[in-house]
Amino acid sequence: MLNEEMPTISSTTLEPEVIIASRRQAERLLMSESPGLPICHMISIGAPGDPVPEGFDLCATAIRLEFFDVSQDTDFEYGPQAWQVERVIDFAHTIQGQGGKLLVHCEAGISRSSAAALTVFATWLGVGKEQEAVDKTYAAQPQAWPNSLFVELADDLLGRDGTLVAAVNRAIEKLDVEELLRRYAQRMNRGE
Repeated sequence: MLNEEMPTISSTTLEPEVIIASRRQAERLLMSESPGLPICHMISIGAPGDPVPEGFDLCATAIRLEFFDVSQDTDFEYGPQAWQVERVIDFAHTIQGQGGKLLVHCEAGISRSSAAALTVFATWLGVGKEQEAVDKTYAAQPQAWPNSLFVELADDLLGRDGTLVAAVNRAIEKLDVEELLRRYAQRMNRGE
């Protein structure tokens, strides 16, 4: 069952539940008629020129960001930009307290989407709660590997003085990379 495969996390009962998904999973969720809270909000992330997922227009509030999943400073012009991270922060403020579900997706549901979801959690939770934001991100997507450039920009724009980056780095150090790659391969083989 799809709901069992997709954990959802909410910071408080007033904030939307957060689902981090791949593009394929996002389409299935958007087009399904499953019971429960509707997906009201979406952050859709793709490479430049990629189509939005089917069902994108069904969300009450949605934003679309297009950038490549690069994490090297040398590739910065192709990766996330500060204005895109600002859009996520503004979007998080806009939907805070509205309930429903927030679907955050990118192609694989691992890097760009987890960085955006982390930014949403960090925005909602506030200063000093960076580790909690990271924990909520990993609870929503155990295979998360947040895009480092996006996280650095979010850390700067949210005024976290490196604490958000440090919390992500601590989490990544604990990851079993071989297990993550095995799970990712399994998901791809299932068409997720």
